[in-house]
Amino acid sequence: MAVSALLACSFTLLAYVSPCRAAEEILPPRDESITAGWTRAQVIEHLGPPQAQVARRSRETLYYGNDEVVLAHGVVIDFTPGIERTAQRLRNRPGPPSVNAQHPVPAPSPTASASPSAPAGEKVRTLSDKGRRVDLSSLLVPGKVTVIDFYADWCGPCRRLSPQVEAMVRGDPDLYLRKIDIVRWKTPVTQQFKLRYVPQLWVFDRDGKQVGQPTSKLAAAKEYVAQAKR
Repeated sequence: MAVSALLACSFTLLAYVSPCRAAEEILPPRDESITAGWTRAQVIEHLGPPQAQVARRSRETLYYGNDEVVLAHGVVIDFTPGIERTAQRLRNRPGPPSVNAQHPVPAPSPTASASPSAPAGEKVRTLSDKGRRVDLSSLLVPGKVTVIDFYADWCGPCRRLSPQVEAMVRGDPDLYLRKIDIVRWKTPVTQQFKLRYVPQLWVFDRDGKQVGQPTSKLAAAKEYVAQAKR
């Protein structure tokens, strides 16, 4: 009798335990999400290639639309919430039209409005959206060297440097200039790019990679432009 009772209890336990285990086995695996500590290679494999990237010493920022992943020494230390949805949307979006004489510049980002007086294909374009974040990748001209000029109307050095930068760009068919008004300190765009001074010039090569370090000196910007053309 004791043996029979033990066997009956064993079968009863198996009846409860086995279905639970089977249910766990057929559950779909949980999607892996980006987190701090991931390597750069893991980020690229998970999100796909970034639209633009900026490297400063040991830190690097990968841009996906308006979202970004920040790495230090090749390891993720911060990222924008929702970046996975943004990356997925960008992957599913049809590719941009080929660059030609009629469409030399991509359409402006909805988060950064172009000046009404600036046509879509103008070499020098001024953007001001009350200091809001901008989609950096949408400002880079495919196949050309792009200079990004962060400035403010109240900044004296900005007013002195601006005509010189514009003259440099207008005299070179391979150069395009995008001017971003920060409006004031601590606006979203200054926090987005960790700006601590203006004027501040960034130079990007034909592939959308930043060349050199941000600078406020025209001579340094010219050197970066020469490197970007190689």
